[in-house]
Amino acid sequence: PGTVPGEGQRAADVLARYHLDEARLRRLWDETLRRFRTEPDRRQPLSQVIQQVLADHAIVILSFAQENVAETPYFLLNEILTRLRQVIHRSFQDGRASNALVLLDEAHLFAGEHADDTGDGARTRSLLAQSIRMTGKYGVGWMFITQTLHDFDKTILRQLQVKIFGQGFKLGA
Repeated sequence: PGTVPGEGQRAADVLARYHLDEARLRRLWDETLRRFRTEPDRRQPLSQVIQQVLADHAIVILSFAQENVAETPYFLLNEILTRLRQVIHRSFQDGRASNALVLLDEAHLFAGEHADDTGDGARTRSLLAQSIRMTGKYGVGWMFITQTLHDFDKTILRQLQVKIFGQGFKLGA
């Protein structure tokens, strides 16, 4: 206890809050580790999944949709794009051709102008533009599914051979 009345209680409160936060942070950290753990029968390293797509022509669906999560997981897509480029480049250097199609549904979330609202979102948009530019010569194609082209990144759009299908197009003004 300190010399000021009530200071001992204040220190005890701070310590109690620390212990509460420590338990909550430990739970969050353990849950995060659990999601990325590579157990032999359940999870595979990302680079191995990418290699299966490129070499074995496996079809892999990664869903970023989560209940009660409003934020787009840009950091996860950034990691996937970075690893994808590394594996493709390594395969090319080893003389192996890649033959894959990367499809992004709700692409305006990742390649739209509002992606710049966060640092990770801006990085995602930049990585997408670089990836499209760099991976075409390695045999990797890109398909974007979006509801509107209005806020779609123009740099990305210019690099694609654009085919538009559907009805009630909302191209914006």
